[in-house]
Amino acid sequence: MFDVFNGVKTCDTCQVSFYQLQNTHDHKETCPVSNSEKSADFRDGMPFLGGAPWLDLANSSFRLDGNAFDFLSDGPSFARWVEAAGFAVAPESLEAERLAALGLRGLTREVLVRLNNGLSLTLNQVDQLNGLLRNRTILEQARLAEGAFELDFPDHIAGPFVATRLASELAHFLDDYEAGRLKNCDNPTCDMVFYDRGKNNRRRWCTMSICGNRDKVANYRARRAGAKSH
Repeated sequence: MFDVFNGVKTCDTCQVSFYQLQNTHDHKETCPVSNSEKSADFRDGMPFLGGAPWLDLANSSFRLDGNAFDFLSDGPSFARWVEAAGFAVAPESLEAERLAALGLRGLTREVLVRLNNGLSLTLNQVDQLNGLLRNRTILEQARLAEGAFELDFPDHIAGPFVATRLASELAHFLDDYEAGRLKNCDNPTCDMVFYDRGKNNRRRWCTMSICGNRDKVANYRARRAGAKSH
């Protein structure tokens, strides 16, 4: 199931590379993406760990150990990603939706650079965001539910559905977020990003099962090397 090269293993199922701690007493080859964290951080082998839907879009393209991953690179890959993200897209709209999502992903990456440098969005970036937000119309609609009055707010999207929804998520995020919780993974070879929603704001890794695990392995090896030198 695994290819091994210089201590790095790649799962044939999900194509995620990871370091495995060698244990001669109980050696098990377990892909971290296939373990219990899969349902939380990964869906169909793709990362959904950003803590916000628009960050998951940003993370649909990333680099890890010099290897590039892109889950929007073609129609079949995009179809897998949108299904994992919880969207339903008609086959005839797939390519138009993919191109719109690619455009928004580029914008999210530009926005992240600005935010990480303590800067606000440029007017051009706001205009690009508004271009998608204008596709969405929110209505007020009164109805009776089992005799009780209710007020609903149905919306209608006239344009690329996925990009418009995620643009709305981005806009709401920018309107109310804590800058200190928007982080890059601490692994210098990983460029995934996330929003730390933990109470103590101490999250360092995109996911403990990959980058966090590697840090543990590195620390373990360093302790062993130190012990052998004495």
